[in-house]
Amino acid sequence: MEQGFLGIDVGSTAIKVGIIVKGTSIYHSSQALTTYDEEGGARYQKATEILQTIAGLLSEIPREFMEQVGSLSFSVAMHSLMPVVNGQFDKIFLWSDQQATEVIRQLPVATARRFYLRSGTPIHPMSTFAKILYFQQAHTYPVNTYWWGLKELLMDYFTGQVAIDVATASATGMCNLESGQWDEEILAYLGVEKGQLAPIVPADQVFKIREEQVKQFGLKPQTSVYCGASDGCLATYAGLATTGIANSLTIGTSAALRSIGPDSKLDVIQQPFSYRLTDKLFVSGGPSNNGGSVLAWASGIFSGDSSTFFRELPEILETTPIGAGGVKFYPFLNGERAPYWDAELTGGFQNLRITTTRQEMIRSVVEGILLNLRTLKPSIIGSGALTLSGGFFDTPELAQLTVDVLGNEAVLAKENEPIFGLYYLLVGDKNPDVSLTNVEKIVPNREKSELYEKLHQGYFKF
Repeated sequence: MEQGFLGIDVGSTAIKVGIIVKGTSIYHSSQALTTYDEEGGARYQKATEILQTIAGLLSEIPREFMEQVGSLSFSVAMHSLMPVVNGQFDKIFLWSDQQATEVIRQLPVATARRFYLRSGTPIHPMSTFAKILYFQQAHTYPVNTYWWGLKELLMDYFTGQVAIDVATASATGMCNLESGQWDEEILAYLGVEKGQLAPIVPADQVFKIREEQVKQFGLKPQTSVYCGASDGCLATYAGLATTGIANSLTIGTSAALRSIGPDSKLDVIQQPFSYRLTDKLFVSGGPSNNGGSVLAWASGIFSGDSSTFFRELPEILETTPIGAGGVKFYPFLNGERAPYWDAELTGGFQNLRITTTRQEMIRSVVEGILLNLRTLKPSIIGSGALTLSGGFFDTPELAQLTVDVLGNEAVLAKENEPIFGLYYLLVGDKNPDVSLTNVEKIVPNREKSELYEKLHQGYFKF
């Protein structure tokens, strides 16, 4: 009899927990996280608050569900950095931290390209490499600082051992893509010793759970703890495992188009990321800073609250024309990663007239987000089908608009999430049913797709 699997997903804005038995979710819950901003572009969360939130969520799980758990694992957001000094830690700097912007701008192009090709991680302020380089140059922390992240925090809390899985390590910019281990040349450039980093282990390496957590949460002493992987790689793997489709699009706070397969995809011009998930699988793709966060901004600007905004959004999309009456919106409110890799890129409206309506402006925001993602399509997914995941698609009309803009057929299923990715990667059926009988297929309207193809041409002119 298959025992239950407990997945813990620490994302950029919230923590989710779920229990899966025989491919079916029997319990799930979530809680938002607080993100702190400081001058100079610092953006971080607090380790103590993350652990308290996890403890609270696990303590709320009914006993009858927790008693079924035989294994657990973790999904974490990529590019995090938690400096540890004399055993003390607090701030976990997020992918959206911008402190390293000037340092990365001054990095020699040849060096940046060489390290990109070695690691598969674009050289950008988001990366762990960039954060450490900034702190090293600024002498913010002592030379003997340990450089951990979210995964190391969770492994230490649940097992008492510090480790990082290969997928999460692969996204730091310090891991050699070919070997799956820390890259000696990159570490030497940073002035960091391997001993200051956690050992890299496979996703399925098993650890023993701490007795304290067994007692606190009502888990079995023999519960297996797997190191797991990163959220983006797991969402893509979940789509592959449940649908057989190798391409995916996730739109949450940020967004990413991804493809999973046996080969990495590197290009020094557009710089798609390429991360190692297992010894046989790589996840490649293009990330955008500007997904649901831009819609959240628009909801505050145009409606004052998100509930009103999302209630009226379907009608706005239905009653406004493709192209928003000529209004264009550049969605780069958070700078941008792929394909521009410019942290200081800014957003804004174009072609506003005295006759422009509020509804047209809202539509242009949505179209700008999606047309920006369409720019990444040729080099990552081509014309192939893809799976959809993320809170953006809780609004069905946005899912349909997405496939109309991209021109690709898509599958939307609740299983296209990191916790299901953990389950199938670690304990579930490695060859699940891919008949697609329990998922929603979304087919693009070809007439609308042709209009969006024309609209996309020349849409982004800098």
